[in-house]
Amino acid sequence: MSSGRGPVINGGIKPDLVAPGFNITAAKAGTTNQYITFTGTSMSTPFVSGVVALMLDANNNLTPSQTKDILTSTAQAWDGLNPNNDYGFGRLQAFEALMKTCKMHGSKCKPCKKHDCDDKHDKCDKHDKYDRYEECYKYDEYFKYNDDYRSRHDKCDKHDKCDKHDEHECREKLMQPSHLKASGTIDTSYRSDWYEFYVTELGIPVGITLLTTSPVPPTDPDLFVFDRNFNPIASSTSSSRQDTVSFIPNYLGKYLIQVYRFSSTSVSYNLDISVFGKDLRLYEKTN
Repeated sequence: MSSGRGPVINGGIKPDLVAPGFNITAAKAGTTNQYITFTGTSMSTPFVSGVVALMLDANNNLTPSQTKDILTSTAQAWDGLNPNNDYGFGRLQAFEALMKTCKMHGSKCKPCKKHDCDDKHDKCDKHDKYDRYEECYKYDEYFKYNDDYRSRHDKCDKHDKCDKHDEHECREKLMQPSHLKASGTIDTSYRSDWYEFYVTELGIPVGITLLTTSPVPPTDPDLFVFDRNFNPIASSTSSSRQDTVSFIPNYLGKYLIQVYRFSSTSVSYNLDISVFGKDLRLYEKTN
C-alpha cells in the first residue's frame, strides 16, 4: 500500500487512506506496447481516482466532502488508532465505497448484468444465457450478499447452461487477502524475532511490510523472508523506517519471517502481511 505519511506541518493526520502502490505495472506514456513498473503514490493515486470516477458515475450529485466521507468510512482499518499517520483511515475498499454510494442516494447500482430469467420464479430454460455475476449474486436493498439465494431460487433444468463452478469463481472475484499483523520489540539481549505464517492459496502475491516505530536512524531493522527449509525468498535492508517485500508463493504451508536488529540499541516495530493465509505468530527470538 502507498500514501504520503503524516503528520502534516500543523500536526494534522495524513494520509486519508492507502491504496495499492507497490510494484504496480502500467502502460508507459508515449508508447503503444511498452510498460513500466514503479512503486509509490503516483501508482496508488489512479486506484483512488478510478473509484471516485465510478462513484460519480453512480451518482453525479456527490460533493467532494461526501465522496471523501464515503471513501474513509468504508476503508479497512489497518491499525489500532483510526485514523493514523501511517494508514489514515485504512485501505481503500472500492466495492464497499460503490455500494455505499448506491445505498445513500437511492441509485439502482447493480454490478451484475441482467439476464433473461424470470425474476419471480428464477426458472431458466435452454435459451437463457447466464451471466456469472448475476447467477451467483443477488443484492437486496442494502446491497448485501444473499448467501442462500442460489440454493433457494436457482432452478436450472438439464437444458440450462449453468456451470457448477460459476458460484465459486464469482465469489473469488470479491475475495480479498487477509491482513495479518504483529508488533514487537527487539532489545539488546538478542538480534532477531522470527515469525511464521501459512499460505493457503497459490498464484497470489504475498506482501510484507515492516514499519519501525522507534526513532530512525539508528534503530531501523531489516526484513528477511524464508521458505520452510530456511532458503531465502526475499529481503529488504533499506535505511528508511519501512521495509517492504513481495513474492509469489510456490507451495502451500509455512513460511518464515526474520526481523533483524543490526543497531546497538533496542528497536520496536509493526509487521503486517497481505496474504491469502493465516496464523501469523512469533515463535522464536535468537541471537
